Amino acid sequence: MHRWVVSDCQALIEVLESRISLLEAEIRRQAKPDKRVEALTAIPGIELLSAMTLVSEIGDVTRFATSRKLCAWAGIIPSMRNSDWTFHHGHITRVGPAAVRHVLAEGALNAIRKELFRSDYLATERRRGTGIALIRVAGTMLTEAFYALWALEDEQRQCS
Repeated sequence: MHRWVVSDCQALIEVLESRISLLEAEIRRQAKPDKRVEALTAIPGIELLSAMTLVSEIGDVTRFATSRKLCAWAGIIPSMRNSDWTFHHGHITRVGPAAVRHVLAEGALNAIRKELFRSDYLATERRRGTGIALIRVAGTMLTEAFYALWALEDEQRQCS
């Protein structure tokens, strides 16, 4: 009976994978070329669909004065409660679009395989644990995305 359930689940996974690949191919076919998407795909861990999601969710990057404010908008900074000299840092705030956090979390899992993010991940993982280390990498990736998009905006302003 167990083998039958596993076989049935495997068949379902194969059907879903074929549907997902068809949908991804259609998205790629209909996607318009965008310099912002190309700039974001240069960041390790961010692929085409992730970059498209970030560009559509972030919109105009100039509405954020700093990368820290972009990270706060995305909800990947720790919450903080304080009173006089006492500070308590909590979990991430989770405000803002969940799609951005999801894309960054998946990208962080891929990015830690690259040397650019691996050393920071390992150092944070030893001190704070896997989850916090992945969120830190996700924050670093979003900071890199901020500066890449900001550079494109500056370039576009200078050409105008």
